[in-house]
Amino acid sequence: TGGNATGGAGRAGSSTGGSSGAADCGAYCARVVGAMCTEPTEAACLTECNGLAEDCPAQAPAVMTCVANPSNPITCMSGWPVTSGCNRELAARDRCLICLPATGDGTCTTCSKGSCCDEAGDYGLASDGEAFYECANACTNQTCFDACIASYPIAGAALNALVECENLACPEECICEVIMGDDACTTCYKNSCCAETVDYTVASDIAGFEACAD
Repeated sequence: TGGNATGGAGRAGSSTGGSSGAADCGAYCARVVGAMCTEPTEAACLTECNGLAEDCPAQAPAVMTCVANPSNPITCMSGWPVTSGCNRELAARDRCLICLPATGDGTCTTCSKGSCCDEAGDYGLASDGEAFYECANACTNQTCFDACIASYPIAGAALNALVECENLACPEECICEVIMGDDACTTCYKNSCCAETVDYTVASDIAGFEACAD
């Protein structure tokens, strides 16, 4: 299988310029643009590549070197270049990009990216992730959601690990953050009784208690 030669998760590349890596970006973009796909233009590729060098300096050189290597074929998929033979390098890049701060991040996401990056990467890059997201997004109750976790165990386990990390590292930020869909009561107790809400949520016997209470 191949990986996107440009951008990151969802081909999201930084729009900021980079400094070191201009020569590597030249070779990288020569191959990417040379694949003759619809996207990206040379200017867009150089902007994305330099942004990657700035945002993910530990991962960018390996990506540039691998993509620039003519022994790794590049094909077009939906108008974008896809490189074969660079899965490891591109996955490392995507893990970095997943944890970059973004405009609009809430307090939970900000804390999670800083404290649970490995877990977020496992969840974001799970091989059955797309199918799990589609399944979970259609759910309106916990039973349905639990069935999705069981049906897509890689993403399901990764999500559970991420939530566990967030509960330990970001309890107030993630458990008490008011989200879309919270009713007036939930909003009130998250704002007014956060410490108690956290204690209840992370209680070691909560699963057994809720099963009993149901």
